[in-house]
Amino acid sequence: MKLQIIAFLIIGLLIFGCAQSNNDTQKISNKSSRTATSLKQCEDSDGGLDENANGFAIDNRQKATDSCVNESVVAEGYCTREDKVAVQEISCDRGKICQNGACVAVANVQNQTTVQPITEAGCSETDNGNNIYQSGTVRVQNRIYSDVCQGAYDILEYYCQNGEQKQANLHCPTGSRCLNGACTELERTCSETDANDQDSYGQTTIYGGGIVVNRESDRCLDGLSNLEFYCDGTQMSNRTVNCGTGKYCSSGMCQNICTDYDQGQNQQNVNSYVRVRNETYNDLCQDQKTLLEWSCDGTTPTNRQITCDGACNNGRCINRNELTCINEGSVAQLIYDGKIIEQRTSSCADSRTLRQVSCIDGEFITDALRCTSGDICSSSDCITPTPNSCYDLDSGSRDAYSQSSVIRINREGVKSEQTDDCLSDSTVIEYSCDQQNVKVDYKTCPSGYSCRYGACRAI
Repeated sequence: MKLQIIAFLIIGLLIFGCAQSNNDTQKISNKSSRTATSLKQCEDSDGGLDENANGFAIDNRQKATDSCVNESVVAEGYCTREDKVAVQEISCDRGKICQNGACVAVANVQNQTTVQPITEAGCSETDNGNNIYQSGTVRVQNRIYSDVCQGAYDILEYYCQNGEQKQANLHCPTGSRCLNGACTELERTCSETDANDQDSYGQTTIYGGGIVVNRESDRCLDGLSNLEFYCDGTQMSNRTVNCGTGKYCSSGMCQNICTDYDQGQNQQNVNSYVRVRNETYNDLCQDQKTLLEWSCDGTTPTNRQITCDGACNNGRCINRNELTCINEGSVAQLIYDGKIIEQRTSSCADSRTLRQVSCIDGEFITDALRCTSGDICSSSDCITPTPNSCYDLDSGSRDAYSQSSVIRINREGVKSEQTDDCLSDSTVIEYSCDQQNVKVDYKTCPSGYSCRYGACRAI
């Protein structure tokens, strides 16, 4: 019985040992299978979809290096879940641009001054050289460099030279700005100030996006012809103009040789002038009533005298209705614009007669007034004389060019009168008052004058 029990135990141990051996073999097999399965078939150098780092993805069939599609998009190589290489386009965040296969801050791009050239052979580009007007890329082996804007008006331009990648910081011309890695002309407009008129000076301006791109001014080629600039659509053109008969070119325009700026002789009420080339003839007043008016006779300046109806002032005739009369005492005045145009004073015609001057409706009027009985005319007025007095009819001016009288009243009130007279053909006896007494002066008439009727008068 004991032997049977021992036999069963031995058989059981053998069966258990075989089973355990099979389980261990299965575990080893499964572990080996799992180890083989965990080996990677695709690798990504920048750890996945990271547009801010330049890297590559590689599997057992291909390799994809991160590159720039344009200045704002990265072509990012990565590994799929199936361990295969794929490429996905990713847009850079605001404030960043794509450079060398990665999104970088604009400030970092602007601060870069030099880039070590790639010395590997096989440099190729898409915009045929250093061309700022076309956005392009440079490819050296698996690396791509795209032209990129640095601000609104500057561009970082990549190009090939002697098989190497080069770059240059360039400025877009006036009237253009940098867009998508290329200098692009802004919308052009044209403006001119003289409507293509050869007889007017003007300027023609080309604008690009509101910025002045070019500006030209009309100018004289010589004394007879003008270079006239004008707009031809949105472009600027020019033409040479012969000024023609009776004209010449000055200050960038054709002008009449003789130009009357008040349009002829009939514009008497306009203060103006005539210009002959660079010489000017101004209308002017010769006296208070006479205007010298200039005008053109073809290409020649001419003038004539015009008697003004009212008065002449500052090179023009003033109508009567523009004048104001003021009468104060013995003085009468014609006023225009606050200025005295003419003034006259009443005077004594003789010892009994007052020559009274007044201003009415823009004209001076003179009336002879007889002094009342017992009164005399002195100092431009009729007065009552007092004893022991002297009165000078011309107010003591001692004027040798007009005859006057002196009246002496003695203590008894007896009146005596003495009138200027001629001592000879050249000498005037001039009477005047010296306080209460009569004074006598002898005055010699100047050349061209002789003494007649008690005064020096023109011969």
